[in-house]
Amino acid sequence: AAERAHWADGVRVSGQAAAMSPYLYYGRRVGWSALDQAALYDLGWAAPAPAGLAVRFPVTRPPVLVSSAGNPTVQVYGFDATGNVSFSGLSFTPFGANYRGVIRATSADVNGDGWVDYLFATGPGVAARVRIVDGVTGADLLPVTPVLGGFGGGVFLAAGDIDGDGRAEVAISADAGGSPVVTVARVAQAQLAYLSYIQVLHPLARSGVRVAMGDVNGDGRADLIASAGPGWSPVVRIYDGAALADGQVRLQRSAFFAFDPTWRNGVNVTAGDLDGDGRAELMTSLDAGGLSLVRVWNGVASSEALSLRLQFFANGVTDRSGIRLLARDVDGSGRTSLITAPASGSLAWLRVLRLNATSVLPLPPIFPPSSISALQGIFVG
Repeated sequence: AAERAHWADGVRVSGQAAAMSPYLYYGRRVGWSALDQAALYDLGWAAPAPAGLAVRFPVTRPPVLVSSAGNPTVQVYGFDATGNVSFSGLSFTPFGANYRGVIRATSADVNGDGWVDYLFATGPGVAARVRIVDGVTGADLLPVTPVLGGFGGGVFLAAGDIDGDGRAEVAISADAGGSPVVTVARVAQAQLAYLSYIQVLHPLARSGVRVAMGDVNGDGRADLIASAGPGWSPVVRIYDGAALADGQVRLQRSAFFAFDPTWRNGVNVTAGDLDGDGRAELMTSLDAGGLSLVRVWNGVASSEALSLRLQFFANGVTDRSGIRLLARDVDGSGRTSLITAPASGSLAWLRVLRLNATSVLPLPPIFPPSSISALQGIFVG
């Protein structure tokens, strides 16, 4: 009978709706699940298995996601055995081909299968939304989902495993004009399950917050790094990830100024283990309008003070485009390199920097295609 030609209402496979569910959202693409595939096989259909994504990245060699304003596509760059970066051939249009705002993106293993998944967030001009795509199948782990109460000023996001279960949690924050609160959530059954709410700055601040995640204290759990956006002093705070997993908010150390306290255009942050000691170093840069100055701070236990390890100009001493940055293990060595890009300007470029205690070795720059515009900067994640 027709009423038996589908699964029971509410059946899900790995958190996703099955294609033969009785009700599906109009306009939402739902791929064939393993359950649908098995049913077709039992009926005698010789349907091929879903192809999934043509390019996949293990968590030990994560890619770099590149995007810019005015382009609905996020491009995925990968590394060869020597750490050189190039376009992988993989790209996403997470919010549709007609979307023309900024897209901020990052990657992490959200479902615990050992492969990176892809996280996307909208920029200013539309109601805040996020989406997470499975890095193997291309199916949605989290369909397009409203966040931040529909705030229209843009979203920042980061991902890292704060509870040690092998699956990354997600940190979500507002861009300039938004409340200085970070929400931390895990993805469960294709929904966001919120764990913690962190008031990073004064409640009246409307600078927004930039976020990163990395194991700064060496306990095996990702910690949350939060910095102020434009309109506020360059404050950075680090929160213990293990505590956030339990719904508690615990500072690892007092807030500090990453740059001169008079700077008001926003601070970008990332974190990664540069020296292989099991603790992520913290890297900070000035956003659009600032010098290309990058500062590297040693990873420390919660009872210790951060110390400045290294500082340098990523694009010369006169450049005023600002710098966006991303820590990545580009060669599978267990040690992080730094990927830099302009925060504004007319020329789009990416550069991989190998850092040690006293020096910076830049690899040749990469120039993305002309469809990637640098006018509002290049976003790397």
